[in-house]
Amino acid sequence: MKNNEENFDTNNQHIECNSKDDFHLTPQLYKCWINTLKKEIRSIFYTHRIDLQIPNIIIDDNGKRWGSWNSDTRTIYISKKLIVYYSWDSVIETLKHELAHLLVDEYYQGRESSPHGEEFKQACIKLGTSAKARASDADMGAPLDKRTLNTQSSSILEKIKKLLELSKSMNEHEASQAMNKANDLILKHNISMHDMHSNPEYSYRIIGKQKKRKSSEEIKICNILQEFFFVEYIITPSFDAKNNEHLSVIEILGTNENLDMAEYVFNFLLHQSDFLWERHKTLTNVKGIVHKKSYIHGVLDGFQNSLRSERQKSHSKEIIKIIDSELKTFFKLRYPKIRKTSRKGVSMDYDSYQKGKSDGQNVRIFKPLGNFKFSGLRFLTGK
Repeated sequence: MKNNEENFDTNNQHIECNSKDDFHLTPQLYKCWINTLKKEIRSIFYTHRIDLQIPNIIIDDNGKRWGSWNSDTRTIYISKKLIVYYSWDSVIETLKHELAHLLVDEYYQGRESSPHGEEFKQACIKLGTSAKARASDADMGAPLDKRTLNTQSSSILEKIKKLLELSKSMNEHEASQAMNKANDLILKHNISMHDMHSNPEYSYRIIGKQKKRKSSEEIKICNILQEFFFVEYIITPSFDAKNNEHLSVIEILGTNENLDMAEYVFNFLLHQSDFLWERHKTLTNVKGIVHKKSYIHGVLDGFQNSLRSERQKSHSKEIIKIIDSELKTFFKLRYPKIRKTSRKGVSMDYDSYQKGKSDGQNVRIFKPLGNFKFSGLRFLTGK
């Protein structure tokens, strides 16, 4: 009998697999969790073109493992604590890890003796699992892509940090100059990393909050990230297990350095656009959701246009295309059947949009990378 147990280290989250669990799982909720996990497996099999029978699922409450696969009974065990206390994407990555064991046994006929050998790695690639989730000691409870950067990357990001600090200057010319240098350094760093590593390691990260539906402002920010910050994004289904609620999340994909930057820019633009709207509302006394959306869309379009102007000055367009192509290849491995769709347009007020667009062209990203918080931030609009 093969029973591959994964005892993932979750010390970063201060929750041990064998710690006390006070969450009461009702029979009704248990059934909902099982149905949701089976639905996830059907989706994974369909997405990655796997023609196998759906395995049995058991929610494991014994506190000894995050996940395991039993080939004799065709059963995947998933820890109750993992479902209750960690993000749903951590649950899915654990589930994919166990499905990879299933593939080794039934798709590759279990030809290798090592439980995490070459066939297992190939199965993980086929399932689109993250690189970290392929290891037997993966830290599934912590963010899968929060890793220690190498010395060179840390040095480059420190330089970017200093430039972004300089862009706090209330002098518009100085702020713009510092921001342009930071953007140029980000581009050069990506080119340098590409030259050093023919196969850069890509990962993913969940940003923002779980919601039933993402706002048009969030989607617009994601499009900015995808165009200028070397990441791809996708809106994926998520699940609030405690409340039995199906939601959605934003997943970004890229190298860890670029995920750090993109996550920061996402949060910065959300807060900056709200800050500018509150200021605009006070100055003009305009109110209402249409005015707010129009103004914020204008801010984001103005910021996007300023980045496009700087990108046009770059002499590295070909290497940018190569980097983008490699990232898209990783995206297609993880989501091979995704097709892009468009959303309905947003009702706009012309004057509010134009004022927002003007203000957005003066937005400067100044907060340093690293352990940042948004409470009490000072924002800069270049004026």
